[in-house]
Amino acid sequence: MSNNKKNKVNKLFAQVVNMQTIEAFNYLDSVQEEADVVLQVAHLLSDSDTKTAFLATHADVGHVLNETEANLVGQTIAGIELTEMLGKGGMGEVYLGFDKKLQRKVAVKTIRGMYRITPQARLRFQTEARMLSKLNHENICKIYSIIEQEDVDFLVLEYIEGQSLRKNRIKDKSYSEKLQIAKSILSGLIAAHNATIVHRDLKPDNVILAKDGSIKILDFGISTSLQKDLPQFNQSNKNETSSQQISYSTTTPGKIMGTLGYMSPEQAKGKEISTASDIYSLGVLFHEIFAENHPYPKNIDKEELIKRTKKGQSEAVIGLKKDLSQLINRMKSVPIAARPTAFDCLISLQKIIDKPKRRRKQIFITTLIFLTLLGFVKYTYDLNQQKQAAISAKNQAEQMLSFMQGLFENSDPYKNQGKEITATEMLQTGAKKLDSDLKDQPMMQIRLKMTIADIYRKLGKNDLANQQLHDSLTVYKKQKILNKTLLMEIYASLAKVAFYKNNLVNMQNYLKQAQDIAEKNGLTNNG
Repeated sequence: MSNNKKNKVNKLFAQVVNMQTIEAFNYLDSVQEEADVVLQVAHLLSDSDTKTAFLATHADVGHVLNETEANLVGQTIAGIELTEMLGKGGMGEVYLGFDKKLQRKVAVKTIRGMYRITPQARLRFQTEARMLSKLNHENICKIYSIIEQEDVDFLVLEYIEGQSLRKNRIKDKSYSEKLQIAKSILSGLIAAHNATIVHRDLKPDNVILAKDGSIKILDFGISTSLQKDLPQFNQSNKNETSSQQISYSTTTPGKIMGTLGYMSPEQAKGKEISTASDIYSLGVLFHEIFAENHPYPKNIDKEELIKRTKKGQSEAVIGLKKDLSQLINRMKSVPIAARPTAFDCLISLQKIIDKPKRRRKQIFITTLIFLTLLGFVKYTYDLNQQKQAAISAKNQAEQMLSFMQGLFENSDPYKNQGKEITATEMLQTGAKKLDSDLKDQPMMQIRLKMTIADIYRKLGKNDLANQQLHDSLTVYKKQKILNKTLLMEIYASLAKVAFYKNNLVNMQNYLKQAQDIAEKNGLTNNG
């Protein structure tokens, strides 16, 4: 492109960049200028409503613009072979590259063809490099180097194998996994804020869940440094604990940068932004992660969305645990001063993560106390009954021993054609034999099922243990057995397995049933 045309593009771009959508659309549609100049100006308005409106009525523009983009796949830049285009976003193309010298994959980002003509685009690109060079954190995509050529700059970044939270099925993640994802994002954001850097575009697309399970924050392309070394930026305080005071005055008043639906009210209004603006965006992201819906109505039109965003009229998060709901709603507070810092958010989130552990510890202590009390079972049988019970117990013990010996004989590899039988297989065989061989002896059947369940639990096979205990309960009820002590023990065992399965609700229910049986039948020793 000739210098004359470059000047025309820059001049026209400067005229429309701060116009309202309709005004800019009408101006571009009526301006007396060469078609390719108008098209390039429309393309430069990459994140604006103006471009959307303009392209909607010029169907051929997208095709024309795409043809002007040079695909760099196959080229080698400073020893890095570009092997695949990973995507296009904002003003940049991102390629998968292979660093021949260091023998590693890298991500290579460059300014898209038509943006390379503007000094603003190059400054923004170089700004991203400076931002990332200040950040060295496990949850932030690392920068390796910047390669400057005559017309193009290349940013060499850490290559992360994984998917964004937008593409990843975050709904399939467990509650605890989501908490860890949120914690990792906050950890990376704290590092950025401590370096006086505001991201300004936190959203699911800019957070990657790597294949190894780690979280990486991407795309500091429109982030803002609050350091003094960048003349267009202001700084009032570097301390993260006072980060609400750090603010940024836009160099182009009214120019809004970010993503509608995630940006803070002050950002949508084109006013000063701060680290608190990131907190608002992260609150929207957390709302989406945990509540599994967006805080703005799905089918809302853009004008209404802009209006609501400016007023901070997002829907309050509901249906979550109280402390998490309160944290997310605080993060989305309209008054900037009401929003917590990233560090405050991390502390609150850690308390939420630790809460079940504290609760489990308390319940475990309660369980131990209760099970200890069950050991002091009150027997009301007279001596004759005790004697008969002892004889019966001896007979049952001999039968149980004979039954178990049969299982161990079956596990002998010489009797099984050299095939070794695992403990789990042996127990499964035993459980099946119980149902057939001992169907006329329900008490012994239940006792052996409970024994097998206990072995399963110690092997970490909690689901199998749970099944055996439920089978015991079924036999007990079907045979109309009246031994309340045995019934209490079954429920106590179910509670123990529920504890190891981390199902605290079921655990408490089973414990209550065991306790009710003990109290109603005088099975506790009151002194």
